[in-house]
Amino acid sequence: MLISGPVASGKTTAAKGLAVIARRYGHNAASIDIDELVEMVAGDDWSRVSHKDRVLATQVASAIVGKLFASGMELVTVAGSTLSNSEWDELFQPLNPRPKPFYVLLRVSAEEAVRRAQGDPERVHTKDPVVIAQLASRIDWSIIRSQHVDLMTDGLDADEVTRILAREIFG
Repeated sequence: MLISGPVASGKTTAAKGLAVIARRYGHNAASIDIDELVEMVAGDDWSRVSHKDRVLATQVASAIVGKLFASGMELVTVAGSTLSNSEWDELFQPLNPRPKPFYVLLRVSAEEAVRRAQGDPERVHTKDPVVIAQLASRIDWSIIRSQHVDLMTDGLDADEVTRILAREIFG
């Protein structure tokens, strides 16, 4: 499962929460945050992250996903601001056998993203409204593949987002 969206849309929280729910249902499940891998590669100043940094982080995520599936994981939720088809394809291309992807897009308004980010003690550079606006302006919504779930998260807390996605996935 691939969960993407702009800064502070709830991607990482939802990915972790869905892995927890899957485990409660008796499935082997894990979650990966590509944005954490980007920061490992490029540092936490997202205004300086290059395409090359994102590609490397995606390749690292692919290797992790492959190892997880090879070890018996049934579900791997991958969260990240990765939005383009080519970036998701980069994640899946090396996997053999290739799992069937389930795509989730979480959306958030700029105002809500700033409110959430500023309330998150874990954030550094992505708390800055200017950086949030800069990152949001880089999103080319026309190249995003169709999603299994496309959810506007404004007005929803993290638990509500996770519950909505769990219903879509697990019934």
